[in-house]
Order: sequence, then C-alpha cells, then structure tokens
Amino acid sequence: MFIDPETGDFYFQGDTVTDPDVIAWINSDSRIKDTESVVRLAAMAEIIMEAASGRYERGKRRFTPDTHPRPAENVRSTREQADIR
Repeated sequence: MFIDPETGDFYFQGDTVTDPDVIAWINSDSRIKDTESVVRLAAMAEIIMEAASGRYERGKRRFTPDTHPRPAENVRSTREQADIR
C-alpha cells in the first residue's frame, strides 16, 4: 500500500481478482465502474489499519525475508538503487 503524501490517496497493490463469482458478489453491493478493478489484499489488514489510524510509516519493514508473502527478491533495494520514489 502506498499513500500519496500530497493528496493522501491510498494506492493498493494486490492480486487481480478474476473469479466471476467474487466479482458478482462485490458488484451486487458496490457497483464496480468500468475504470475500476478488484484486487485481493492478502496480509494487508495491519498496514491498512496503520494507514487509517495515521500510524503508517513509509519504508517500514513489516515482514522478515522468511515471513514475507512475496518471493525473496529485494524489490526495495532495486528501487533505491534506481532512485525510484
């Protein structure tokens, strides 16, 4: 999850949901616009709660290499080397 420091907008990264039953279930309660997509935010509840309460710290490591839900690639180091913010 990312928070735009200027606007306060949240940006979420997750697995794209393609299951038609899940999409229909969500669409029955909250219409999905043509410009929107549904993503699954596995293991994000704690981070979302931090952001909602104002306790979110950009760059804080929340997972150890052994507990991270993604592969062992160190994406942050790659971004820092490329000076991407």
